[in-house]
Amino acid sequence: MRRAGRVVSALVVLLGVLCWAPRPAGAHTPHDVINGLALSPRFASDATVYTISREYLLKSTDGGTTWKRLNRGLDNKFQLSSVQIDQQDPDRLYASSRGDGVFRSDDGGASWERTASLGKGRSSVLHLRVSPHDGDHLYATSPEQGVTETTDGGRSWKAVAGFERTAVGAVAFDPTDPDVAYMGTGLGLRRTSDGGASWEPVGSGVLRGAEVHDIAVVDDGAFALVGTDAGLFRLTGDDLEPIGEGIEDADITTVGETGDTLLAVSWTEGPYRSTDGGDSWTLVDEGLTTTKMAADVGRPDFDGLAASPDHDTVLLGGFDGLFHSTDVDAGWEELTTQDSTNLVSLAVSPNYAEDGSVLVTTYVNGPKLSTDHGDTWTGLGPGVAFQYDYLREPDYYTRLTGSLFAPDYATSGRLYTMSRGYLFTTDDPATPWTGEVVDDLIVPDPPPDYLIPGFSPDYAEDRTLIAGTDSGRLLRMVGDGDLEMFDDIGEEILALVPAPDFEEDGTYFLATATGIYRGGSDAHPEAFAGSPTNATSLAVSPGFADDGTIFVGTKRGLFVTRDAGATWDEVPWSTGAAHPYVESVVLSPSYADDGFALVSERGHGLSRSTDGGDTWATTGQDLLDQNVVLSSFYHPTGEPIAFSPDFAKDRTIFGTAETVLYRSTDAGATWTPLDIPKSTHPLTAESAPGGLIEPDFEAAHAGHSGTTAQSTSDAPGTTLLLTPRRVLASLLAAAVVFAALSLRGVTRRLSPKVLALGFNAACGLVVLLLALFVLGRRG
Repeated sequence: MRRAGRVVSALVVLLGVLCWAPRPAGAHTPHDVINGLALSPRFASDATVYTISREYLLKSTDGGTTWKRLNRGLDNKFQLSSVQIDQQDPDRLYASSRGDGVFRSDDGGASWERTASLGKGRSSVLHLRVSPHDGDHLYATSPEQGVTETTDGGRSWKAVAGFERTAVGAVAFDPTDPDVAYMGTGLGLRRTSDGGASWEPVGSGVLRGAEVHDIAVVDDGAFALVGTDAGLFRLTGDDLEPIGEGIEDADITTVGETGDTLLAVSWTEGPYRSTDGGDSWTLVDEGLTTTKMAADVGRPDFDGLAASPDHDTVLLGGFDGLFHSTDVDAGWEELTTQDSTNLVSLAVSPNYAEDGSVLVTTYVNGPKLSTDHGDTWTGLGPGVAFQYDYLREPDYYTRLTGSLFAPDYATSGRLYTMSRGYLFTTDDPATPWTGEVVDDLIVPDPPPDYLIPGFSPDYAEDRTLIAGTDSGRLLRMVGDGDLEMFDDIGEEILALVPAPDFEEDGTYFLATATGIYRGGSDAHPEAFAGSPTNATSLAVSPGFADDGTIFVGTKRGLFVTRDAGATWDEVPWSTGAAHPYVESVVLSPSYADDGFALVSERGHGLSRSTDGGDTWATTGQDLLDQNVVLSSFYHPTGEPIAFSPDFAKDRTIFGTAETVLYRSTDAGATWTPLDIPKSTHPLTAESAPGGLIEPDFEAAHAGHSGTTAQSTSDAPGTTLLLTPRRVLASLLAAAVVFAALSLRGVTRRLSPKVLALGFNAACGLVVLLLALFVLGRRG
C-alpha cells in the first residue's frame, strides 16, 4: 500500500507539471475588449444595450445579438471611457473620452454633440456618472480638472469644491435619495447628503491608501458595496467593514446587484455572488473566458457590470469580451460585439475595367473575391486556417491584416494576403493559399509585426513589393524572392507609399507618430522638418515628380505639402469639425488632371475636392444619414477607400465601414451597400484543406527554411502540435517523475541498481510519451 501511495504521489506531481505547462489561453480569437457598458432602463421592452468595444461605441436593440456602430458627431480623438443612460429618458445618452471631455446624444445615439468644456486644457474623463433622479446632473472625474459637475446636461460644468486635485476612482448616486452621493478617493470615502453642497469623510479612514474601483448603493439604499484593490467593503451608515468571505482575488473591480443577489467582480476571477447581504460569496464563473494579454498590458480580466431593472439579464464586460447571463448560478454566454466579417482591408483590381474584380479581407472570416464589380462574392478561406481560430467557430478562418492584387494580376492571377508573421500567396483563387513565414516579422515577444505593404508603380519591370511594420522594420521582396528586412527606423510605421518614380531611386514615403519620412533604396529614411505628427493616412500625388504633392491625414487635421516636403500647411477645413480626425485621405488615379481628392472624417462623413484640395464640399450624405463613416477597422494596414483605376471614366469608388462594403458610381455622391456573405466550415481539423497552421511563431521561426508553413500532420486522425515549449514541458514532466520515483525508493527492492534505474527510466519514458500526446492534442 505504501509503495502504491508513492506511485500515486509521483503521478500527482506529473499532473501538476502538466497543468502548469504553457498552453493556449482559454479564449476565443480575436478578443473584444469591453471598455464601457450600459443597459436601457426599459430593457425588458426595447432590449437596448450600449457598449464600448475596443474604441467603438456600439448599440444593440436585440439584447446584444447584433450591433451597430454609432458615428455621427462622435469625433473623439481619444479612447472612449464610459457610456451612461438617462434613467428618466433612455434616448438621452452621455459618452466620455480620455481626452475629449463628454459627448451627449438626445436621439438614442443617432447623433452626438460635444458638451461644454470641463475646464482648461485636455479633459481626460476617467469616470462619468449620471444621476438616476435627474438626467441633467452628472459628475465627471479627470486627472486635469479633478471632479466637475453639471446640472444642466453638459451645457456648463463647474469644479466640485474639495476635489480639484484629488484622484477619484469611483462615483455613485444613491438610487433612493437624490441628495446622497459617494466618491472614492485615495484617502477613503466621502459622502454628500445635501446634493453636493458639502462632502464629509465616512468610514473612519479604513480605506486610506487603497484604490477605490467602484461603489454601488444597494438593497434600496440600506448600504453600499465598495470594491477596492485591497478587498471588498460594506458601508452601513458611517461604519465601513471588510467583507468578502470566499473571495480569493481581493482586487475588486466592479460591484452591483440584481434582485436579491449582490455581485462583486474580481480582477482575475470574475463575478462572485452573495445572497446573505455580503457576508459570504460564491464564485459564479461558468462559461467565462480570459486571455493572458490582459495581464501583459496590466488590464483586469473583468471590469464592468450592468443588470436590467427586471433582474432577468446581467451583462459582464471583460478584456476577452462581453458576457450575458439570465441566471448567474447557471453560467454565462459570450456575446460577439465585433463581427467575424468586419472588413479590415480593401483592394480593387488593377485591371478592374476588364475583370471587375474587388478583394476584401474580413476580421477572421477569410478573404473574399468578387469578379462582377462587388455584386457576388467567393470566399477564399482555404489555406489560411490557423488552428486556434478554425477549430473554435464555424465562421473563423484566421485573423488576417490585409489582401492585395499583384499589379500584374491580369496576367499572373496573383493575390497576396497577410497575417502577423505570415505572407500568403495564390495564383489561382480556386486553390488554397500557400503561406510563408516571414523571418523578420517573427519575434516571440512581443507578437509578430503587422505588415503595411506597397507595390512599386513599375512592378511589371522591377516586381518589387516593400512594406513597413508596426515595430519600424522595412522589408522588401523582389519577384518570387523572400520578403527580407533592409532597414529599421525604430518606431511604428502607420502608413507607407512608394513614390510614383520609385523605379528611379527606390523612393518611398512613410508616416509615423512623430512625422513623415522619405527613404530610398540606398538611403535611410529621414524625417521632413516640420511635417505633421500623429498621421492616420498618407496620399501621394500620382504626378508627384511635377507637383510635389503629399496629403497627410492626422488626428488633428489634414495637412499638405506642394513642394516635395520642404514646407507643410494645414488644409483649411469648413465641412465638418475644426482640426478634423481624418480617417482616410485618398487621391484619384487621375489627380494630376482632375484634382479629385476624398476625405473621410470621423463623426462627420465624406468631403471631396475637385481642385487639388484648395476647396472642399460635403458628399455622400446618404452614408452619414445612416450613421455610417467609411473607416478602417482596428489596426489599419491600408486605406478604407479605393478608387477604380479607370475612375476618370467609370467614376467608381469603394469604401468599407464595419461589415459592409459600399460602392459609388457617381464619384462619391451616393453609395450602395454590397452584401458580403459569411463563409463557414465544419469544426474539425480534417475539414481544413491543406491542414491547419499552428501559430506558434517561435517554433515556426526556428524551423523556417523557405518552405510552406503547414500543420505537423495533414493526415486524418489526431494531429499532434508539438512546439519546443510543449516538448520541454514533457521532458520536465518525465524528469520529475523519474526523480520522484528514485527519491521515494519505489524500486529499492529491485536488484541490481541498474535494474532499478532502468525501471525509473522506463517510467519516465512512458510519462514523456503521455505528456507529448496530451499537450500536443491540447494545442
